[in-house]
Amino acid sequence: MLKIVSFYINKIEPIAEVDLRNIFPSVDRFQVINEIIDCEERYQRAKLGLCLNYMEAFEHTCDSLD
Repeated sequence: MLKIVSFYINKIEPIAEVDLRNIFPSVDRFQVINEIIDCEERYQRAKLGLCLNYMEAFEHTCDSLD
């Protein structure tokens, strides 16, 4: 995730002859990483909820004697 975010941040920030990106960054990197990690957490929790729902449905559709 960090490499993907870094790639797009570098595309957004202007590149000048003097590398001013380190002095005056135009993108708040910590906020972007925080948002990406938050989105990843919500995505993984949604997948977990879906798997739990599938397991619940599986328990009610299969015969336990087979």
